[in-house]
Amino acid sequence: MQMRREQQCDSANRAARISKRPRPAPIEAFTLIELLVVIAIIAILAALLFPVFDKGKQKALGLQCMNNLHEIGLGLKMYSDDNHSFFPINLAQADSVTTVNWVAGRMDDPAENTNSAALVDSRYSQLALYVKNPALYKCPSDRSTQYPGLQGPPRVRSYALSGAIGCSDLAGDPRGAMDLQTYPPPAPATQWLVYAKENQMTGALGPSDVYTFVDEHPDSLNDGVFGNVMTSSDSSTWVWFQDISAKWHNNSCPFAFADGHSETHRWPNPGLIPDVTYQYDLYGGSDETDPDVQWVSVHTTIPAP
Repeated sequence: MQMRREQQCDSANRAARISKRPRPAPIEAFTLIELLVVIAIIAILAALLFPVFDKGKQKALGLQCMNNLHEIGLGLKMYSDDNHSFFPINLAQADSVTTVNWVAGRMDDPAENTNSAALVDSRYSQLALYVKNPALYKCPSDRSTQYPGLQGPPRVRSYALSGAIGCSDLAGDPRGAMDLQTYPPPAPATQWLVYAKENQMTGALGPSDVYTFVDEHPDSLNDGVFGNVMTSSDSSTWVWFQDISAKWHNNSCPFAFADGHSETHRWPNPGLIPDVTYQYDLYGGSDETDPDVQWVSVHTTIPAP
């Protein structure tokens, strides 16, 4: 009898201990509304941050592009130093790698625009001994390809040399003025100066003021010449004519200068520079006066003495 009572007590104690054990907490989960709120917040933050990341990326690409132009500009400077101050040949008709020029190959010709030999083979390019890496000739933002509309392998060049610089032959004769003289300079001058030699850069524009290479708009790029039309005293001519500069580095464009330095110029009026479509043979022209064109002209040349 005593034993039975003890067993009953033990059973009661065990039952009491079991009843006192903590029960597991119920599993908590997000409701559908809470999940939708979190997703919405992430989407808003992404929308705010992506433009910042894109601007940072474009700034980095712009620095790389400016470095490319710096290296090519130094190559031009070394060429001039080794050739009694003369600049290389800069012909608009250098449409074949059989033509000696500062660079050969037209970027609007699918038969030539993927040929890196036109850049770094000394049989065609006079800068080949000074700029040996063909990758330096391509802006990192430029996605242009062999055929318009982003079809085919990448084109090999993004840059062009100012139409106010260069020779027409190996004798050192200055290149033809062509588009440069569309509007005459202020009287009494009748021509704009074409620089066949670096030591001609004196007076109002020295080597640190005259740009040499420019990152050209990919839809405008064809031969190796940047065909700038000089502005006159009439402000109605301050518009983009012929070739057009690029603007894809946060509405700015890198330039190399005759003394070897490079810098990036921010366009205050980028709306007059067409957006890139990768459809070639774009030429400038608008009905609005443009201070950006005036800045380019001021750094191109001066009236010939």
